[in-house]
Amino acid sequence: MKNFIFIIVFISKLFSQIDYTTQIQPIFDDNCTSCHVNGGTYSGGLDLSSYAETIAGGSSGNTVVPLDHSNSLLYNRITLPENNPQFMPKNDDPLNQSDIDLIIQWIDEGALETPAVEYSGPVWYIATTGSDETGDGSEQNPYATIQKGVNVATELDTVYVSNGIYDGGIVITDKVISLIGESREETKLNQPISLPQISIIGCQTDTTRVKNFNVAHGSSANGGGIYSSESIVEVDNIDFYDNFSSNKGGAINSNESTVIVQNSTFNLNSCNSLGGAIYVDALSICKIYNSEFTSNGAWNGGAIATVGGGKLLMRGSRLSYNTAIGYNPSPDQDYPTFGGGGGIYQEWSDGLEIYDSEISNNNATNAPGGGIAIYLSDDIIIDNIILNNNSSNGGGGGVMFLRTDNVLFENSTIANNISTNNSGGGIFIGSESGLASIVINATFNRLSI
Repeated sequence: MKNFIFIIVFISKLFSQIDYTTQIQPIFDDNCTSCHVNGGTYSGGLDLSSYAETIAGGSSGNTVVPLDHSNSLLYNRITLPENNPQFMPKNDDPLNQSDIDLIIQWIDEGALETPAVEYSGPVWYIATTGSDETGDGSEQNPYATIQKGVNVATELDTVYVSNGIYDGGIVITDKVISLIGESREETKLNQPISLPQISIIGCQTDTTRVKNFNVAHGSSANGGGIYSSESIVEVDNIDFYDNFSSNKGGAINSNESTVIVQNSTFNLNSCNSLGGAIYVDALSICKIYNSEFTSNGAWNGGAIATVGGGKLLMRGSRLSYNTAIGYNPSPDQDYPTFGGGGGIYQEWSDGLEIYDSEISNNNATNAPGGGIAIYLSDDIIIDNIILNNNSSNGGGGGVMFLRTDNVLFENSTIANNISTNNSGGGIFIGSESGLASIVINATFNRLSI
Protein backbone atom coordinates (compact mmCIF):
# COMPACT_ATOMS: atom_id res chain seq x y z
CA MET A 1 0.00 0.00 0.00
CA LYS A 2 2.85 2.42 0.82
CA ASN A 3 4.45 1.73 -2.57
CA PHE A 4 1.10 2.35 -4.25
CA ILE A 5 0.67 5.71 -2.50
CA PHE A 6 4.22 6.68 -3.42
CA ILE A 7 3.53 5.98 -7.09
CA ILE A 8 0.40 8.14 -7.08
CA VAL A 9 2.19 11.04 -5.39
CA PHE A 10 5.13 10.73 -7.77
CA ILE A 11 2.93 10.77 -10.85
CA SER A 12 0.97 13.74 -9.50
CA LYS A 13 4.14 15.74 -9.01
CA LEU A 14 5.51 14.68 -12.36
CA PHE A 15 2.50 15.75 -14.41
CA SER A 16 0.86 18.61 -12.49
CA GLN A 17 1.51 22.08 -13.87
CA ILE A 18 4.14 24.27 -12.26
CA ASP A 19 3.23 27.34 -10.23
CA TYR A 20 5.91 30.02 -10.53
CA THR A 21 5.30 31.71 -7.17
CA THR A 22 5.39 28.59 -5.03
CA GLN A 23 7.81 26.39 -6.99
CA ILE A 24 10.18 28.47 -9.14
CA GLN A 25 10.66 31.73 -7.28
CA PRO A 26 11.88 29.91 -4.11
CA ILE A 27 14.64 28.29 -6.18
CA PHE A 28 15.78 31.68 -7.39
CA ASP A 29 15.50 33.19 -3.92
CA ASP A 30 17.69 30.45 -2.42
CA ASN A 31 20.30 30.35 -5.16
CA CYS A 32 20.26 33.42 -7.41
CA THR A 33 18.92 36.67 -5.99
CA SER A 34 21.95 37.49 -3.92
CA CYS A 35 23.30 38.75 -7.24
CA HIS A 36 20.36 38.88 -9.66
CA VAL A 37 18.31 41.55 -7.92
CA ASN A 38 17.61 45.29 -8.02
CA GLY A 39 16.97 45.30 -11.74
CA GLY A 40 20.00 43.13 -12.38
CA THR A 41 22.39 45.93 -11.47
CA TYR A 42 25.02 43.51 -10.30
CA SER A 43 24.82 40.71 -12.89
CA GLY A 44 24.21 41.25 -16.59
CA GLY A 45 21.00 43.21 -16.17
CA LEU A 46 19.14 40.09 -15.07
CA ASP A 47 16.79 40.35 -12.10
CA LEU A 48 15.31 37.08 -10.85
CA SER A 49 13.46 38.53 -7.86
CA SER A 50 9.99 38.38 -9.48
CA TYR A 51 8.12 36.78 -12.34
CA ALA A 52 7.91 40.00 -14.35
CA GLU A 53 11.64 40.69 -14.02
CA THR A 54 12.53 37.09 -14.86
CA ILE A 55 10.46 37.11 -18.05
CA ALA A 56 11.88 40.50 -19.02
CA GLY A 57 15.33 38.84 -19.10
CA GLY A 58 18.79 40.32 -18.98
CA SER A 59 21.19 41.99 -21.35
CA SER A 60 22.19 38.66 -22.95
CA GLY A 61 18.63 38.01 -24.20
CA ASN A 62 16.60 34.81 -24.41
CA THR A 63 16.76 34.23 -20.67
CA VAL A 64 13.49 32.28 -20.87
CA VAL A 65 12.04 31.04 -24.15
CA PRO A 66 8.55 29.76 -23.31
CA LEU A 67 7.91 26.18 -24.44
CA ASP A 68 11.60 25.67 -25.30
CA HIS A 69 13.96 25.11 -22.38
CA SER A 70 16.87 24.03 -24.61
CA ASN A 71 17.06 27.51 -26.15
CA SER A 72 16.58 29.32 -22.84
CA LEU A 73 19.76 30.93 -21.54
CA LEU A 74 18.62 30.31 -17.95
CA TYR A 75 18.60 26.54 -18.48
CA ASN A 76 21.86 26.53 -20.40
CA ARG A 77 23.71 28.44 -17.64
CA ILE A 78 22.54 26.24 -14.76
CA THR A 79 23.51 23.03 -16.60
CA LEU A 80 27.06 24.05 -17.65
CA PRO A 81 30.04 22.31 -16.06
CA GLU A 82 31.06 24.00 -12.80
CA ASN A 83 34.44 24.98 -14.25
CA ASN A 84 32.83 26.92 -17.08
CA PRO A 85 33.13 30.68 -16.48
CA GLN A 86 29.45 31.16 -17.40
CA PHE A 87 28.17 28.48 -15.00
CA MET A 88 25.40 29.60 -12.64
CA PRO A 89 24.97 30.04 -9.76
CA LYS A 90 28.41 31.57 -9.80
CA ASN A 91 30.74 30.64 -6.93
CA ASP A 92 28.12 28.29 -5.50
CA ASP A 93 27.01 24.68 -5.68
CA PRO A 94 25.01 23.47 -8.68
CA LEU A 95 21.23 23.34 -8.37
CA ASN A 96 19.69 20.05 -7.34
CA GLN A 97 18.52 17.99 -10.28
CA SER A 98 14.97 18.15 -8.93
CA ASP A 99 15.12 21.96 -9.07
CA ILE A 100 16.49 21.83 -12.63
CA ASP A 101 13.66 19.47 -13.61
CA LEU A 102 11.09 21.91 -12.21
CA ILE A 103 12.62 24.77 -14.21
CA ILE A 104 12.60 22.63 -17.39
CA GLN A 105 8.96 21.70 -16.87
CA TRP A 106 7.98 25.28 -16.08
CA ILE A 107 9.60 26.61 -19.27
CA ASP A 108 8.19 23.84 -21.48
CA GLU A 109 4.68 24.46 -20.12
CA GLY A 110 4.93 28.02 -21.38
CA ALA A 111 6.72 29.73 -18.45
CA LEU A 112 3.41 30.78 -16.92
CA GLU A 113 3.07 32.68 -13.67
CA THR A 114 0.15 30.51 -12.58
CA PRO A 115 -0.87 27.11 -13.94
CA ALA A 116 -3.28 27.21 -16.87
CA VAL A 117 -6.68 26.07 -15.61
CA GLU A 118 -8.17 23.33 -17.77
CA TYR A 119 -11.66 24.38 -18.84
CA SER A 120 -14.32 22.08 -17.41
CA GLY A 121 -17.67 23.65 -18.31
CA PRO A 122 -20.47 23.54 -17.35
CA VAL A 123 -21.16 25.61 -20.50
CA TRP A 124 -19.42 24.32 -23.63
CA TYR A 125 -19.11 26.80 -26.50
CA ILE A 126 -19.34 25.99 -30.20
CA ALA A 127 -18.49 28.36 -33.05
CA THR A 128 -17.74 28.05 -36.75
CA THR A 129 -14.37 29.68 -35.98
CA GLY A 130 -13.55 27.09 -33.30
CA SER A 131 -11.49 23.90 -33.43
CA ASP A 132 -12.14 20.41 -32.14
CA GLU A 133 -8.39 19.76 -32.10
CA THR A 134 -7.02 22.85 -30.35
CA GLY A 135 -10.16 24.24 -28.71
CA ASP A 136 -11.06 23.54 -25.10
CA GLY A 137 -14.76 24.42 -25.28
CA SER A 138 -14.40 27.74 -23.46
CA GLU A 139 -15.94 30.93 -24.81
CA GLN A 140 -12.47 32.15 -25.76
CA ASN A 141 -11.43 28.86 -27.38
CA PRO A 142 -14.58 27.10 -28.62
CA TYR A 143 -15.04 23.79 -30.39
CA ALA A 144 -16.05 23.68 -34.05
CA THR A 145 -18.69 20.93 -34.03
CA ILE A 146 -21.76 20.48 -31.88
CA GLN A 147 -21.07 16.76 -31.48
CA LYS A 148 -17.72 17.53 -29.85
CA GLY A 149 -19.45 19.72 -27.28
CA VAL A 150 -22.08 17.05 -26.66
CA ASN A 151 -19.40 14.39 -26.20
CA VAL A 152 -17.46 16.30 -23.53
CA ALA A 153 -20.55 17.61 -21.73
CA THR A 154 -21.63 15.85 -18.57
CA GLU A 155 -25.01 15.59 -16.85
CA LEU A 156 -26.92 18.92 -16.77
CA ASP A 157 -24.23 20.81 -18.73
CA THR A 158 -25.11 23.26 -21.52
CA VAL A 159 -23.78 23.23 -25.08
CA TYR A 160 -24.07 26.78 -26.43
CA VAL A 161 -23.89 27.15 -30.21
CA SER A 162 -23.06 30.50 -31.81
CA ASN A 163 -24.76 31.62 -35.02
CA GLY A 164 -23.65 29.72 -38.09
CA ILE A 165 -24.28 26.62 -40.19
CA TYR A 166 -23.38 23.29 -38.60
CA ASP A 167 -23.41 19.62 -39.48
CA GLY A 168 -26.28 17.64 -38.01
CA GLY A 169 -26.50 13.97 -37.17
CA ILE A 170 -25.98 14.93 -33.53
CA VAL A 171 -26.51 12.13 -31.01
CA ILE A 172 -27.16 12.75 -27.30
CA THR A 173 -27.14 9.50 -25.36
CA ASP A 174 -27.70 8.65 -21.68
CA LYS A 175 -27.11 12.13 -20.31
CA VAL A 176 -29.35 15.13 -19.82
CA ILE A 177 -27.98 18.37 -21.27
CA SER A 178 -29.23 21.63 -22.77
CA LEU A 179 -28.42 22.32 -26.42
CA ILE A 180 -28.92 26.06 -26.93
CA GLY A 181 -28.42 28.06 -30.12
CA GLU A 182 -27.66 31.77 -30.20
CA SER A 183 -30.75 32.50 -32.34
CA ARG A 184 -33.26 30.38 -34.18
CA GLU A 185 -32.89 32.48 -37.32
CA GLU A 186 -29.13 32.13 -37.65
CA THR A 187 -28.11 28.99 -35.73
CA LYS A 188 -28.71 26.36 -38.37
CA LEU A 189 -28.69 22.60 -38.65
CA ASN A 190 -29.73 22.61 -42.27
CA GLN A 191 -27.23 20.57 -44.26
CA PRO A 192 -28.97 17.69 -46.10
CA ILE A 193 -28.31 14.44 -44.23
CA SER A 194 -29.73 10.91 -44.24
CA LEU A 195 -30.14 10.92 -40.47
CA PRO A 196 -32.19 12.83 -37.94
CA GLN A 197 -30.50 16.17 -37.39
CA ILE A 198 -30.67 15.46 -33.63
CA SER A 199 -31.17 12.09 -31.89
CA ILE A 200 -31.86 11.99 -28.14
CA ILE A 201 -31.67 8.48 -26.70
CA GLY A 202 -32.03 7.18 -23.17
CA CYS A 203 -32.12 10.60 -21.48
CA GLN A 204 -34.72 10.09 -18.76
CA THR A 205 -33.25 11.41 -15.51
CA ASP A 206 -34.33 14.98 -16.30
CA THR A 207 -35.32 17.13 -19.29
CA THR A 208 -33.01 17.46 -22.29
CA ARG A 209 -33.58 20.91 -23.79
CA VAL A 210 -33.13 21.97 -27.42
CA LYS A 211 -33.65 25.67 -28.04
CA ASN A 212 -33.07 28.37 -30.68
CA PHE A 213 -32.26 26.44 -33.86
CA ASN A 214 -33.27 26.24 -37.49
CA VAL A 215 -33.57 22.49 -38.17
CA ALA A 216 -33.97 21.51 -41.81
CA HIS A 217 -33.32 18.87 -44.48
CA GLY A 218 -32.90 15.88 -42.18
CA SER A 219 -34.14 12.56 -43.54
CA SER A 220 -34.50 9.11 -41.96
CA ALA A 221 -37.00 6.40 -41.05
CA ASN A 222 -36.91 7.74 -37.48
CA GLY A 223 -37.78 11.34 -38.26
CA GLY A 224 -35.81 13.98 -40.06
CA GLY A 225 -35.55 16.73 -37.43
CA ILE A 226 -35.49 15.21 -33.94
CA TYR A 227 -35.71 11.55 -32.94
CA SER A 228 -36.46 10.99 -29.27
CA SER A 229 -36.28 7.52 -27.74
CA GLU A 230 -36.92 6.80 -24.05
CA SER A 231 -36.23 10.42 -23.16
CA ILE A 232 -37.80 13.57 -21.73
CA VAL A 233 -37.30 16.38 -24.24
CA GLU A 234 -38.24 20.05 -24.36
CA VAL A 235 -38.17 21.71 -27.78
CA ASP A 236 -38.35 25.50 -27.63
CA ASN A 237 -38.13 28.19 -30.28
CA ILE A 238 -37.20 25.89 -33.16
CA ASP A 239 -38.01 26.28 -36.86
CA PHE A 240 -38.49 22.85 -38.46
CA TYR A 241 -38.40 23.09 -42.24
CA ASP A 242 -38.40 20.50 -45.03
CA ASN A 243 -37.50 17.48 -42.92
CA PHE A 244 -38.57 14.04 -44.13
CA SER A 245 -39.18 10.57 -42.78
CA SER A 246 -39.56 7.52 -44.98
CA ASN A 247 -41.69 6.16 -42.14
CA LYS A 248 -43.18 8.32 -39.36
CA GLY A 249 -42.70 11.85 -38.03
CA GLY A 250 -41.14 14.12 -40.63
CA ALA A 251 -39.89 16.67 -38.10
CA ILE A 252 -40.19 14.86 -34.72
CA ASN A 253 -40.52 11.15 -34.05
CA SER A 254 -41.31 10.35 -30.41
CA ASN A 255 -40.64 6.81 -29.24
CA GLU A 256 -41.50 6.01 -25.61
CA SER A 257 -40.79 9.63 -24.71
CA THR A 258 -42.31 12.76 -23.26
CA VAL A 259 -41.85 15.60 -25.75
CA ILE A 260 -42.80 19.20 -24.97
CA VAL A 261 -42.87 21.59 -27.94
CA GLN A 262 -43.31 25.34 -27.51
CA ASN A 263 -42.87 28.54 -29.52
CA SER A 264 -41.89 26.57 -32.62
CA THR A 265 -42.85 26.37 -36.29
CA PHE A 266 -43.23 23.36 -38.60
CA ASN A 267 -43.27 24.05 -42.31
CA LEU A 268 -43.10 21.71 -45.33
CA ASN A 269 -42.15 18.64 -43.31
CA SER A 270 -43.40 15.30 -44.60
CA CYS A 271 -43.37 11.55 -44.21
CA ASN A 272 -44.61 8.44 -46.01
CA SER A 273 -46.75 7.18 -43.15
CA LEU A 274 -47.98 8.91 -39.98
CA GLY A 275 -47.42 12.51 -38.87
CA GLY A 276 -45.98 14.89 -41.44
CA ALA A 277 -44.56 17.03 -38.65
CA ILE A 278 -44.88 14.97 -35.41
CA TYR A 279 -45.49 11.30 -34.70
CA VAL A 280 -46.40 10.20 -31.16
CA ASP A 281 -46.09 6.47 -30.52
CA ALA A 282 -48.10 4.29 -28.15
CA LEU A 283 -45.92 5.00 -25.09
CA SER A 284 -45.32 8.71 -25.67
CA ILE A 285 -46.82 11.94 -24.39
CA CYS A 286 -46.61 15.06 -26.54
CA LYS A 287 -47.51 18.56 -25.32
CA ILE A 288 -47.57 21.43 -27.80
CA TYR A 289 -47.83 25.12 -26.86
CA ASN A 290 -47.90 28.27 -28.97
CA SER A 291 -46.67 26.62 -32.16
CA GLU A 292 -47.60 26.68 -35.84
CA PHE A 293 -47.88 23.83 -38.36
CA THR A 294 -48.11 24.88 -42.00
CA SER A 295 -48.04 22.91 -45.27
CA ASN A 296 -46.87 19.64 -43.78
CA GLY A 297 -47.94 16.37 -45.38
CA ALA A 298 -48.27 12.65 -44.69
CA TRP A 299 -50.23 9.56 -45.64
CA ASN A 300 -52.28 10.03 -42.45
CA GLY A 301 -52.04 12.97 -40.07
CA GLY A 302 -50.76 15.78 -42.26
CA ALA A 303 -49.37 17.62 -39.24
CA ILE A 304 -49.62 15.27 -36.23
CA ALA A 305 -50.43 11.61 -35.66
CA THR A 306 -50.90 9.69 -32.41
CA VAL A 307 -51.43 5.94 -32.50
CA GLY A 308 -51.87 3.08 -30.05
CA GLY A 309 -52.12 4.89 -26.73
CA GLY A 310 -50.03 8.01 -27.27
CA LYS A 311 -51.37 11.15 -25.60
CA LEU A 312 -51.51 14.59 -27.20
CA LEU A 313 -52.13 18.00 -25.65
CA MET A 314 -52.17 21.14 -27.82
CA ARG A 315 -52.77 24.67 -26.59
CA GLY A 316 -52.55 28.07 -28.27
CA SER A 317 -51.42 26.66 -31.61
CA ARG A 318 -52.38 26.78 -35.28
CA LEU A 319 -52.59 24.05 -37.91
CA SER A 320 -53.16 25.24 -41.47
CA TYR A 321 -52.74 23.96 -45.02
CA ASN A 322 -51.59 20.51 -43.91
CA THR A 323 -52.52 17.53 -46.05
CA ALA A 324 -53.15 13.80 -45.56
CA ILE A 325 -53.23 11.92 -48.86
CA GLY A 326 -53.88 8.36 -47.66
CA TYR A 327 -56.89 6.11 -47.65
CA ASN A 328 -56.40 2.74 -45.97
CA PRO A 329 -59.54 1.00 -44.74
CA SER A 330 -58.82 -1.43 -41.93
CA PRO A 331 -59.35 -5.06 -42.99
CA ASP A 332 -60.78 -5.72 -39.52
CA GLN A 333 -64.46 -4.86 -39.83
CA ASP A 334 -64.88 -4.97 -36.05
CA TYR A 335 -62.44 -2.08 -35.65
CA PRO A 336 -62.87 0.17 -38.68
CA THR A 337 -60.40 2.92 -39.55
CA PHE A 338 -59.99 4.76 -42.84
CA GLY A 339 -57.02 7.08 -42.45
CA GLY A 340 -57.08 10.79 -43.24
CA GLY A 341 -56.77 13.63 -40.75
CA GLY A 342 -55.42 16.57 -42.71
CA GLY A 343 -54.37 18.28 -39.48
CA ILE A 344 -54.44 15.58 -36.76
CA TYR A 345 -54.87 11.81 -36.94
CA GLN A 346 -55.59 9.78 -33.80
CA GLU A 347 -56.14 6.03 -33.57
CA TRP A 348 -56.55 3.86 -30.46
CA SER A 349 -55.19 6.69 -28.31
CA ASP A 350 -57.03 7.69 -25.16
CA GLY A 351 -56.23 11.26 -24.25
CA LEU A 352 -56.51 14.10 -26.77
CA GLU A 353 -56.84 17.67 -25.51
CA ILE A 354 -56.95 20.75 -27.75
CA TYR A 355 -57.43 24.24 -26.30
CA ASP A 356 -57.41 27.79 -27.68
CA SER A 357 -56.20 26.77 -31.12
CA GLU A 358 -57.05 27.18 -34.81
CA ILE A 359 -57.32 24.31 -37.28
CA SER A 360 -58.00 25.68 -40.74
CA ASN A 361 -57.52 24.98 -44.45
CA ASN A 362 -56.34 21.43 -43.90
CA ASN A 363 -57.26 18.66 -46.32
CA ALA A 364 -57.73 14.89 -46.26
CA THR A 365 -57.72 14.35 -50.00
CA ASN A 366 -58.89 10.73 -50.04
CA ALA A 367 -60.24 10.00 -46.57
CA PRO A 368 -62.26 11.38 -43.64
CA GLY A 369 -61.42 14.20 -41.26
CA GLY A 370 -60.20 17.26 -43.13
CA GLY A 371 -59.14 18.91 -39.90
CA ILE A 372 -59.09 16.00 -37.43
CA ALA A 373 -59.73 12.25 -37.78
CA ILE A 374 -60.22 10.29 -34.53
CA TYR A 375 -60.80 6.54 -34.45
CA LEU A 376 -61.41 4.15 -31.57
CA SER A 377 -60.29 6.65 -28.95
CA ASP A 378 -61.70 7.97 -25.68
CA ASP A 379 -61.27 10.92 -23.31
CA ILE A 380 -61.21 13.78 -25.79
CA ILE A 381 -61.52 17.47 -24.88
CA ILE A 382 -61.69 20.14 -27.58
CA ASP A 383 -62.29 23.61 -26.15
CA ASN A 384 -62.26 27.09 -27.67
CA ILE A 385 -60.98 26.29 -31.13
CA ILE A 386 -61.66 27.66 -34.58
CA LEU A 387 -62.27 24.86 -37.06
CA ASN A 388 -62.79 26.31 -40.50
CA ASN A 389 -62.16 25.84 -44.22
CA ASN A 390 -61.06 22.23 -43.85
CA SER A 391 -62.06 19.62 -46.39
CA SER A 392 -62.19 15.86 -46.75
CA ASN A 393 -63.13 13.23 -49.28
CA GLY A 394 -64.90 11.25 -46.57
CA GLY A 395 -66.98 11.95 -43.51
CA GLY A 396 -66.30 15.04 -41.49
CA GLY A 397 -64.92 17.97 -43.41
CA GLY A 398 -63.95 19.43 -40.05
CA VAL A 399 -63.77 16.44 -37.69
CA MET A 400 -64.39 12.71 -38.00
CA PHE A 401 -65.31 10.89 -34.75
CA LEU A 402 -65.58 7.14 -35.34
CA ARG A 403 -66.20 4.89 -32.33
CA THR A 404 -65.05 7.48 -29.85
CA ASP A 405 -66.33 7.94 -26.32
CA ASN A 406 -66.22 10.53 -23.55
CA VAL A 407 -65.86 13.48 -25.94
CA LEU A 408 -66.39 17.09 -24.85
CA PHE A 409 -66.28 19.60 -27.71
CA GLU A 410 -67.28 23.12 -26.64
CA ASN A 411 -66.87 26.90 -26.92
CA SER A 412 -65.76 26.56 -30.52
CA THR A 413 -66.56 27.87 -33.99
CA ILE A 414 -67.01 25.39 -36.83
CA ALA A 415 -67.36 27.07 -40.23
CA ASN A 416 -66.91 26.57 -43.97
CA ASN A 417 -65.76 22.96 -43.76
CA ILE A 418 -66.55 20.61 -46.64
CA SER A 419 -67.07 16.86 -46.98
CA THR A 420 -67.01 16.19 -50.73
CA ASN A 421 -67.96 12.55 -50.87
CA ASN A 422 -69.78 11.41 -47.79
CA SER A 423 -71.41 13.29 -44.90
CA GLY A 424 -70.81 15.72 -42.10
CA GLY A 425 -69.47 18.95 -43.53
CA GLY A 426 -68.49 20.10 -40.05
CA ILE A 427 -68.53 16.95 -37.94
CA PHE A 428 -69.15 13.29 -38.67
CA ILE A 429 -69.98 11.07 -35.67
CA GLY A 430 -70.06 7.31 -36.08
CA SER A 431 -70.79 5.06 -33.13
CA GLU A 432 -72.26 1.58 -33.31
CA SER A 433 -72.54 1.05 -29.58
CA GLY A 434 -75.26 3.63 -29.02
CA LEU A 435 -73.69 4.34 -25.63
CA ALA A 436 -70.94 6.76 -26.58
CA SER A 437 -70.85 10.07 -24.74
CA ILE A 438 -70.20 12.94 -27.16
CA VAL A 439 -71.14 16.44 -26.04
CA ILE A 440 -70.81 19.30 -28.52
CA ASN A 441 -71.49 22.92 -27.62
CA ALA A 442 -70.32 24.90 -30.60
CA THR A 443 -71.29 27.44 -33.25
CA PHE A 444 -71.80 25.99 -36.74
CA ASN A 445 -71.78 28.09 -39.88
CA ARG A 446 -71.80 27.39 -43.65
CA LEU A 447 -71.16 23.69 -43.61
CA SER A 448 -71.17 21.73 -46.87
CA ILE A 449 -71.76 18.06 -47.70
